[in-house]
Amino acid sequence: MTDRNSPCPCMSGLKYKKCCLKREFILKHIPCQTYIESYALQNLLASSPEFKSFYNTERSKIRRNIIWAHDPELNSNVRATYLFKPKEHLLAFSTLPIPPDDGFDTAHELQHFICSEEGYPSVGISDILMQTSTNLASALSSALNDPIANKRLVPFGFDLWAQYDQASTNEKKYFESTDEPQAPTEKLYSTAFYISKTLNWDVSCLFSPRKKNDFLEWYDAKFPNFSKEAKESLALVRKIGYETPEEATAVFTELIARFELDKSLKIITYPFDE
Repeated sequence: MTDRNSPCPCMSGLKYKKCCLKREFILKHIPCQTYIESYALQNLLASSPEFKSFYNTERSKIRRNIIWAHDPELNSNVRATYLFKPKEHLLAFSTLPIPPDDGFDTAHELQHFICSEEGYPSVGISDILMQTSTNLASALSSALNDPIANKRLVPFGFDLWAQYDQASTNEKKYFESTDEPQAPTEKLYSTAFYISKTLNWDVSCLFSPRKKNDFLEWYDAKFPNFSKEAKESLALVRKIGYETPEEATAVFTELIARFELDKSLKIITYPFDE
């Protein structure tokens, strides 16, 4: 328990009573230590020219407050969340200050915040029986939102192929021991993955063109029946488009209906302008 008159642990330099004590609600609901933005980003801004360029250009587009948190128990480098009460963004990192190698991940999540404030939708769970399957909603959201965010990172010089290839290596290890999806939820999850993998390939080619996608060729060969279905959904995405909030909403609506999960999944947009 931090004393009211002690230095605030967020590294702001202020006393606790003048700083984070005023945000008891937030601290009570975040099971990890929070820090000021300048402390979290000090190494990243000093060592990553790509991130510094992105940050100086794009940071002002995020209107909601960002809470920067340290969670050493994270099983990934960074986790992003939106808090409805109070209406703030949360970024949790496994290491703080953020190391230079995490520049892409940090910029990627900040770009998601920008997109959400512009009205780009995501997908949530509406069926209480599916609350344990939140990864399905996350996968479907990422199918469109990740390539949208990554495309906006291209001008800043981030190496998108490094991210794509590393993910492909890990994903291949996972899919080597799995069978073709059968249930509607399994098919939608895998379809979302296939769409994301293809669209992110397209975006990475903007950074540096490649002619052959070895991972998707391997995936198509391993799951020939399902890949045909996934390509039909991919064709739907290409037909509708996904570059605008309206197009993304239409794609999510069509995909959820196609897999007859209308009662289980819902489309979410965050009300930033009320």
